[in-house]
Amino acid sequence: MAQLQEPGTDLASRILAKVPFKDRIIGYRMRERIGGVRVSMYAFENIVVFFDDQFPQTDLGHLQNWVENIMRDPELAGMIKNAIAEETNDHDRTGRIQILMRERLCQCKKS
Repeated sequence: MAQLQEPGTDLASRILAKVPFKDRIIGYRMRERIGGVRVSMYAFENIVVFFDDQFPQTDLGHLQNWVENIMRDPELAGMIKNAIAEETNDHDRTGRIQILMRERLCQCKKS
């Protein structure tokens, strides 16, 4: 079930492109013996794949701002904001956000 409107070509181009160093997203893969392993992500798709990790950690509020201001996708940013507010824990928030981001990524790859 599609939750997001089809993106225009400009949005699709931004979603599929890499961002500069200053606009990257930082996340952490949590590991039992060593703790958090820092991950720098330079593309929207990197974040979608990052959320496949067993224990992905990132600042979801920062991610929402990144989607709104760097990707310039206010529709997706609004849905991420709702997911953050409505879900009761980061595991559920991350899962819901990944579904939304994966949908947007698939839309962009088709256009």
